[in-house]
Amino acid sequence: MFIVRKERESGIELLRIVAMFFIVLHHSVYHNAFVLLSQPLSVRRILLQLPLYTPGKVGVALFFLISSWFLVDKVPTLMASCRKVWILERELLFWSIAIFTVELVSESGNVTADTWLSAIFPLVRGLWWYASSYAVLLLLLPFILQGLRGIGRKHHAQCAMMMTFLWGVLNLIPGAALDVGLNITGFMYIIVLVSYHKWYMEPVNTRTAWLAMALSVIVIIVWNVVIPMVFQDNIGLTAEFLFALEREWGLPTLAVSFSLFILFQRMHFRSRIVNKIASSTFGVYLITDHPYVRDLLWKRWFDLTDYYNSHSCIAICLHVLVIAAVIFIVALLVDLVRALLFMMTVDRHKGELFDRMWVNLGNRWSFLSS
Repeated sequence: MFIVRKERESGIELLRIVAMFFIVLHHSVYHNAFVLLSQPLSVRRILLQLPLYTPGKVGVALFFLISSWFLVDKVPTLMASCRKVWILERELLFWSIAIFTVELVSESGNVTADTWLSAIFPLVRGLWWYASSYAVLLLLLPFILQGLRGIGRKHHAQCAMMMTFLWGVLNLIPGAALDVGLNITGFMYIIVLVSYHKWYMEPVNTRTAWLAMALSVIVIIVWNVVIPMVFQDNIGLTAEFLFALEREWGLPTLAVSFSLFILFQRMHFRSRIVNKIASSTFGVYLITDHPYVRDLLWKRWFDLTDYYNSHSCIAICLHVLVIAAVIFIVALLVDLVRALLFMMTVDRHKGELFDRMWVNLGNRWSFLSS
């Protein structure tokens, strides 16, 4: 008897790819040695300014929206959550040690005790903020979801509304510091919103999704034109006001992200190629956003300083898009090689060692038994 595995729907998987490309595109400008906001106001600056915040923030929101959509389906056990963190840690260790080895060989003089510690303990040291925050969320998720189920629809709605007011509305004020951003708080915020939407609300229609996205994009574009005109000689205020509207969990960013998620979710097709590529998008993040690689890419190899001042507006925009695409593809191919190595080694009995350890611990401490 043959068991036929059903291929995953590829609409959402395609969105993972789009989200990660957005993040790489954002990093190519945001982490660049070239300080864009110090340039005189012009069409080229406005066009290049758009990737400065929005794509990366939308990409982060999308990437976690996709994960949270599946995480809230049922309340996981503590064992299941710990198992996911165990499997996540293997990939983090692979890339932290591999990149550390390259750095040690090529630039040993820059290696410090902090570098060593981050290579050995990438998750605890926060070498990648997303991975560390996601791991903490996974460990707390059984209790968060059980609590949200327990408080019922009314109190869940109140919690979602209060979070939206705190971290959506009030965060529109420039300089707002309400302890939400690239951290576990932002992830918990999205879990509350997504779980309420999935458990209690009617699906948003396609027309509403398109309208919400279009209006948000228009607001963001207008904001990117107006703010530099108002604060032409003040880089600090320009950055602060731009970020106020385009931060990770801000209302315009979430409106674009939720709308894109709804639209891609309704693309019903199955493609092994798309799904395979999507499975390595997290690896693209781990490679390109490692501090050492990030500095190599955007501060040394692809510094935009000379190119920006010597080429036309169209040329500089195409240059940024092509470089981001090439980096994305190369990192993707490298991580696919890593996935192949894992498939031939540690993934042959994926999670088996953890399962044995957990059973042994459960035999000793009954509160750990499922």
